[in-house]
Amino acid sequence: MKKIITLLFSAFLLTSLTGAQNLVTNPGFENDPSTFTVVENTTNVLMRVAALQDATTQTTSPTAIATTVSAGMWVKKAANSGYVKGVVVTTDFHSGTSCLNLKINSNTTQTGLNFWYNCVNLQKLTTGLNATKKYIASVWARADDTSGNQCNQLVLFVTDGVLKTNYTKTISLTGGTTWTQYQTTFDLPTWVTNNPTADFTNSYFGVGITTNYDSNSKTLYSGILMDDFSLTEDTSTGLSSQAQTSLVTVQNGNVIINGLNGNQQVNIYNIAGSRVFSQMVNDSRISVPLSKGIYIVNVNSKNTKVIID
Repeated sequence: MKKIITLLFSAFLLTSLTGAQNLVTNPGFENDPSTFTVVENTTNVLMRVAALQDATTQTTSPTAIATTVSAGMWVKKAANSGYVKGVVVTTDFHSGTSCLNLKINSNTTQTGLNFWYNCVNLQKLTTGLNATKKYIASVWARADDTSGNQCNQLVLFVTDGVLKTNYTKTISLTGGTTWTQYQTTFDLPTWVTNNPTADFTNSYFGVGITTNYDSNSKTLYSGILMDDFSLTEDTSTGLSSQAQTSLVTVQNGNVIINGLNGNQQVNIYNIAGSRVFSQMVNDSRISVPLSKGIYIVNVNSKNTKVIID
């Protein structure tokens, strides 16, 4: 019976949370590398653009023929030349056969690499974003194994082709060098309210990292492995949302459940279907601290999706 319940719940989660279309093309860097990289010293590296919304790649660092940046093509935006690399690697990955190593080399005097937007991996989306929708962004990532690695956070972002102001979410690499899924939500209605000239008909999505400098103002190494990106509409299919119920809310990283009648079972599951909290509650209210992510709160056979952001 327990196995049947687990299978049914897993199917429910799969339908409810992962059924939305992934707007990211080649999310795991599995396509033929010749279609989105150039070979440099026997390795496949992303072509470079000078600005996030550039229509054409640059011809140096790496040396390449100027190429039109088509929708769905991964590119690298870097402050300068060879100091920043986006390398497709096949020796380590979360799934499939490859992933991307975005890295800032050490011992250079290149300035500006303490700002995420000077070390970026991004793509122009094939489908524009809807300014009336929220979107859930996700990536599997880990700091690479290089000694002294300074990479302890990443910045996921979306931006539009008109206002060109970046909507960013900074995420700490709590998993360190262990493959970990990181998620955040982009609330476009609120963003557009505060930035009314933004037009997401042409949209861009990506991730950036930073580094620190030593006492001689030279860069320290920073590198991250990334795989299985996704950007999906937050449809909340088949679930009650926080806006639809007064019973379950989120406050300061805590799931707050009010209106309990006593002697009620409360279960909370993560997006993978694993139960992260289970308790018979005798009070009218309970507060459960949770790390960032998407969860399903189950009370009295009612499921409510919550997002800890």
